[in-house]
Order: sequence, then C-alpha cells, then structure tokens
Amino acid sequence: MACRLKHRPPTERIMVSPQVFARLVLLSCWMTLSLSAQAADSVSWMSEDSPPFYIYQGPLAGQGAGDLALGQIFARLPSFDHRRSEASIARIFHEMQYRDGVCYLGALRDPTREAFARFNRRPILLPSFRVLIEKSHRGEMAPFLTQNGEVDLSALAGSASLRGGYRLGTPYPGVLGRFIDNPDRKTRLDPILTVKQMNSMLSAGNIDFYVEDGIAVRYYTAGRPLDNSLLSLRIAGLPPTIATYIACSDRPVGRAVVAQLDRLFEDDRVWADFLAPFGRWLEAADFAMALAARSVSD
Repeated sequence: MACRLKHRPPTERIMVSPQVFARLVLLSCWMTLSLSAQAADSVSWMSEDSPPFYIYQGPLAGQGAGDLALGQIFARLPSFDHRRSEASIARIFHEMQYRDGVCYLGALRDPTREAFARFNRRPILLPSFRVLIEKSHRGEMAPFLTQNGEVDLSALAGSASLRGGYRLGTPYPGVLGRFIDNPDRKTRLDPILTVKQMNSMLSAGNIDFYVEDGIAVRYYTAGRPLDNSLLSLRIAGLPPTIATYIACSDRPVGRAVVAQLDRLFEDDRVWADFLAPFGRWLEAADFAMALAARSVSD
C-alpha cells in the first residue's frame, strides 16, 4: 500500500523540545565547521629523503632541519590544509609546474623554475657545493687541485680517469653548472636521484666523487666511522654560500602561501625560530650568516 504524506497547513507550528533544539544547534555548528575545513586550500609539501634536510628513516627520522621547519610553517599558517608527500626533486618541480598548491622547502632558483614557481623573499643561506671523495682516493684527485686545495673543475673536465655523480634535477650554479653541462667534458658524470644513493655508490666504489651542498656534506661526514673516511673539497670559483628558498606553484594557492610566509619572515624573531633546526647542521659562523640574511626583491 502506498504511503501518503499528510499535508500540513502552513500556519501549523511544529513543536520541538529543548533537548532536540539543542542537538539541532550543535549539528548546525558541526556542519559549519566541517564545511569550513573542507573549504581550506590544500597545500602539498613535497620532499625527498635527503638528510639532514629531510630524514625519512633511522633514529633521526622526522628530525631533519626541513622536517622541523615545516612543522613551524604548518603551525603559523593554520588557514591551509597542509599535507606532506615524498618525491624526487625532478618530480617535485614537474608537479609544481602543472598544478596549484605544490610547495617545496629547500629550492634553488634558476630561470626555468622562475617561469612557473613563486619563491619567498628571504633566503636560507647554506654552505656552497663541495666535492666529496674518500680520503683514500685523495691522490687521484690531487692533479686537479689548486694551490689552495680547491677543485679546479676546468682541469678535471679534461680528464677521463675519474667518474663522478651529481643530483638529477638540481640547477647547479656558476662554474659547477658549466662543468656538468660542458659537452666537451671527458670526465664521466652520472645523474643520480638522491644524495643517499650517491653516498652509497661512493662507498661501494661505483663512483670516485660526487657534488653536494655543504649541509649534506656535514651530515655524511659526521655519519661515517671515527676515522672520518670522507673528505670534503671546496670548488674553485664558487661563492661560499648558496641561497635556497621556499618555492610554490605560481598559481593562486601557491602565491597565497608565499605571501603569508614573506610577511612572517620579516619578523627576525620568527625567522630565528624558523632557522633554529638548521643550527644543528651548520658551523656557528655559517648559522650566524643564515640568521643575518635579508629579503631579496623579485
């Protein structure tokens, strides 16, 4: 038998008990908060396992300088729905180019990235790139060192005796970038996805050297046995520091994130708190230089 709905005259009132009314009010508040949470712009903070910036495994998992700095960002920007995901550097910037709400802490700037990414203004200054070798192989690198003990990349480029590695997707600056891109270079260089892979290949003897920034160098040299078998060599012609940034998609959500960070980082106290996790992995002089960094114009 079909169910018929009884017509209720428009003037007839529905009586609701105080208990039911209170529940309806709570339900309404919950739905409003739920809709607000759903409306928050989602930000995907992508990173790779690259100690000591991001540490995914071992006793220090989640305690990398970038891991802890991101925690501060999440707390200071509560209006966004922050999420983390793992990807290679190449994948991170591919995603950033083609969709909104993708951010990365620890980015180097170059014209290619600037075409689709928005960078914050106050840089994180880190020790520049170095060449890492096993101490036992110093003699093999000796012919390519200057009188100051720095690696002369122009001399190294003319030799086919050594094999090196560099991180795929990284825009290396100055003489280092020119060395890697040199079509006449005789030295074999392998593009490798992560610093951890390069370090493992060096330990296994599959490569003779690799290049990486100074903060990673400090982590890996500290993590070796007591005899400290890794040797870090400066590169002739490179500045002592490199500037890294927070990069986000140059789209509405990404721009909003960077704009809020720029305002926050103008406060030196906020900046000092943000940089504090990096102090563990920097020499005192390098950390002081990072703290003193000022904002740059776009």
